[in-house]
Amino acid sequence: MKFNPCHSKLVCVFILMLFFMHCRGLLTHQDEVDKAQIKKLHSTERDAIKDQDYETLQSLWMEDGVMLPPDNSPIRGIKAITEWNHAHKPEPSMVELIQLDQDIQESQRFGTWAFEWGIYESTVQMIETGDTLRSSGKMMRILQKDTDGTWKIARSMWNEN
Repeated sequence: MKFNPCHSKLVCVFILMLFFMHCRGLLTHQDEVDKAQIKKLHSTERDAIKDQDYETLQSLWMEDGVMLPPDNSPIRGIKAITEWNHAHKPEPSMVELIQLDQDIQESQRFGTWAFEWGIYESTVQMIETGDTLRSSGKMMRILQKDTDGTWKIARSMWNEN
């Protein structure tokens, strides 16, 4: 059988097509895994805030995370973020969180990084008086995939309406 350069090119094209189809399937699967993990991050964060579970909140941050709260200087690193959270946590005997909703408006992933923005609303009730306080605002975050494959908060900022 005589060698035909056209046949080898067709074989190469066919192999490349199979390779890219396989890779696209892997990317689609990984995309679904990433979406599910980020959704889990959101629900874990929401539950931890409601339960005032600051250990869990701390576990959702990258070690070198940066938090940009309103009317404050940047808070850098997990230790400083944890200290800030503890210093600003409401006293459970004084305040009860009635409602907390986060509505992520957009989430985009690029490799091991993702950004998202959304709006939030919360209602707290003062235990002593029964008065309720409503709060709403906007947030923007950058997430990063940690070395163990989980998504964590790398940067976060928010402001109230």
